Amino acid sequence: MVRLLSGLRGQNLDDYNVWKLVDSRIIDSTCFKGHKLHIVCDIDKTYLETEFESLVKIAKIAFEDAKDKVTVKGASDILLATRWGNTAYNEEDEANFPIPLHFVSSSPPQLRNVLGEKLAIDGVDWSSDTFKNQAYNLKKGRFSQLRQQVAYKTAAIFRLIEQIEGSAQLVLIGDNVESDAMIYLGIKMFIEKRLSPMGYQKYLQLLGITEKVSEKIIERLTIRDNKEVLDIYIRDLPNAAFTLLAPLTTPIYRFSDYYQLALMMIRSKLIDVKLLKSLTRSFHNKYNMPLYSIYQSLENITKQDGVDPKFDEEISSVRRYIKPFLEDSIIEETGSVPSTTDTNPNNRNELADFECLDEGKILDLADKWVSAIEKKRQALKADT
Repeated sequence: MVRLLSGLRGQNLDDYNVWKLVDSRIIDSTCFKGHKLHIVCDIDKTYLETEFESLVKIAKIAFEDAKDKVTVKGASDILLATRWGNTAYNEEDEANFPIPLHFVSSSPPQLRNVLGEKLAIDGVDWSSDTFKNQAYNLKKGRFSQLRQQVAYKTAAIFRLIEQIEGSAQLVLIGDNVESDAMIYLGIKMFIEKRLSPMGYQKYLQLLGITEKVSEKIIERLTIRDNKEVLDIYIRDLPNAAFTLLAPLTTPIYRFSDYYQLALMMIRSKLIDVKLLKSLTRSFHNKYNMPLYSIYQSLENITKQDGVDPKFDEEISSVRRYIKPFLEDSIIEETGSVPSTTDTNPNNRNELADFECLDEGKILDLADKWVSAIEKKRQALKADT
């Protein structure tokens, strides 16, 4: 080990190429041709209940079998409903089905097979997967980059976008444990031309990427045709050093469970409203989600703007079905069931404030956002 480290110290680290971290595999060769919608989903902490808060837990991941890995409750149901159950687009246009699903993981490619086995066990099929080539970091002596995901994940998602032919919308799903929200929002603002190349480079540097690495990312980016990030969904895990800062973060929608995500996706017409009853039944019967949590989530989604009449009617139907099974006394006293978590993150009419931001204001708010998250991280560290 001493000999290896001494050899790395003598290397020129200025030729570090972040794009070499991206190890992609295309499973469906037609997934980038003619599809109007693409789903990009993180794996660890988003799809799988993964623990990597310590080096011991990180090492344990490498030795887990597929059957040992735990899927977040409802994650497979919602991804399959989005991929196969969406009728928001013309069903006669076979080119749009199934909706391409891309997994982007920060795990090394050595875990590709076992994660693939896990997805197969869950009955999930997908279009492509991308893993982080950690061997390149070791070769270059960039040990600090082993757990730093901003540069890698940014490059990985742009690699996907570069391959998509024609106009397309992307839905990005991640979690609040690392920097998914910041990465996704930056990608949205750049491909939608809210940030210039120079402005985006400054944004990346605010997220901790060095000037040279940010230059490597920017110099390669070529966005063909019209691309748009339709929605950003972030799984909200407790005790994470994460916060939002409006109006910059208004396009980010948080969910604490996948039933909440299902409702948000139905609202956005990413999942057919006709699936609401079956998904509700599945979350209660299959995943033991309490009826009062389901009832509260349904109630909260109706408070948001952008709920069309068909969705509202279907929600009312499900709530009428659930209500007799709840404790009548609680409903009579409060008018609803006990509140669980806040499932009303932000209304879509607030997006107007985000739309009005110029580049200077975006960068100013981004700086404050990063500082707020760092302050929260330090507070959490002090508490532990």
